[in-house]
Amino acid sequence: MLSLQSYLNALGSLLSSSASAPRLFDKIPRVTVSGHETSPEKRDRTLKHLLKANHHNFSVLRKSCQLPNDLPYALGSSYLLGATAEQLQELYDSASTRLDAWENSPMEISSHDWKDYLGEKSHQRAYLDFFEDELVTMGYNWRDVLTKYLLTGPNPLIHGMIGGFGYPLVHLGYAYELGSRELAMEALVLATTNYDPLHRYLDGTFEETAVSGQPSLSGTQLSPQEILAQLRHDSRFDNVLKISGLDIHILFENAESAMLEYCHKFSLEDAETCLLEMARTTVVLLCATFVTETPKYNFYRFQLLSVTYAVRTVLPELPALYAPSLLRSYWMLIVSFYCLMLRPEMKPELIDEVEISGTSWDVIVKKALGSGLGAGVKKGTHYLEVVRILRECANLWTSEDTFFLRAAVKITSGFMS
Repeated sequence: MLSLQSYLNALGSLLSSSASAPRLFDKIPRVTVSGHETSPEKRDRTLKHLLKANHHNFSVLRKSCQLPNDLPYALGSSYLLGATAEQLQELYDSASTRLDAWENSPMEISSHDWKDYLGEKSHQRAYLDFFEDELVTMGYNWRDVLTKYLLTGPNPLIHGMIGGFGYPLVHLGYAYELGSRELAMEALVLATTNYDPLHRYLDGTFEETAVSGQPSLSGTQLSPQEILAQLRHDSRFDNVLKISGLDIHILFENAESAMLEYCHKFSLEDAETCLLEMARTTVVLLCATFVTETPKYNFYRFQLLSVTYAVRTVLPELPALYAPSLLRSYWMLIVSFYCLMLRPEMKPELIDEVEISGTSWDVIVKKALGSGLGAGVKKGTHYLEVVRILRECANLWTSEDTFFLRAAVKITSGFMS
């Protein structure tokens, strides 16, 4: 029988070969890739210029909070919503004032030791330099660089993408959707500097899959919302967290068996249906877990929706072999964030009761892009991203258009009030 290491080495050679490639995950269609990189139009050239300016001028991680430079998300979302060149420039000028210039890392990184500094945020510049050198070596084919460093070898880096609150995955999604090699290299920097110990819960699944050729699946037929409702009343979590906003690792340190139990309760046999159900759940967590009159659109709610669309974008770009572990890591993040939000009661009826007569996606988008993107900048770039994600989810799952439109109306009203 082929050893695991031999299999992984063979898989790595296959993935890096231009002559043949494994079957990609095809249950969900690929997103349409932006053509701004080669377009002569002013709006397209502006986006290209601003993404490159951000890439060269500002670090991927911000010193104040160690969270990513999220300007690409605001620029990409605004562009895909139809923002003009002037609006994109205004957004860049406003949002870039809170970013940090690049600083040198303690040392350089090479192909011999690049894994030695995983999780070291102080090495972000060294990682960027290393991956951009690799980009040159590989003929500027950024997809090949991603394949080499995300998917090959034991304990592949793709399993650590939920580190850093899932931002590496979000960045990777924008790289694919915008067709940007700068964002692709930045995604690798986030993946390496935020490489998370939680990957160990996924590496085993990958190894079983690699050996057998079959997905390692477990779970029940309960929906995500039903599972989270069970978790909400599980007394094992009562004393784990007292205040919202603590680190995910505290959950696994203090309630590991319970966390893993819920992380494996959701069956992933039908990937497309699972993704839709998880998307609906993140929308409910975003805007239907509080009293209507007092919306609280906090970080965790926004971030889950961002990761939702990142998973939707990345899945069709990966060999099908990796789909189960990526979906499992996404579900793990939902469970973790729900606990970090202190297990609020979910009230989907707050979305169902939203009035949408006389409203359309065009109206919602116009509001989001109104006033020179002032609302998006002043109230947080997440707003622009959320509007776009909800619209794209409605486009993908057309039978759920009304649900996503109601959610967009609800969140727009909360931001504009």
